[in-house]
Amino acid sequence: MSEYVKYLRRAPEVPERPVVLFVGTSLTAGYGLTSDQAFPALVQRRVDQANLACRVVNAGVSGDTSAGGLSFSSV
Repeated sequence: MSEYVKYLRRAPEVPERPVVLFVGTSLTAGYGLTSDQAFPALVQRRVDQANLACRVVNAGVSGDTSAGGLSFSSV
């Protein structure tokens, strides 16, 4: 089972605020960076600064490929 599917099964069915889900490879996950340096974390900071009511989730998987991400889209 893909990491994406495992993540989605753990996610709450009704979030308290809308979720922006970043799905991708090592670039999305932030390979080689701390979690607060990854792109989704930077977006969350901007969202917070703009007082927008949404939550950014990093579902990037280091070691995954773009092709693996495409297979997620058929779930």
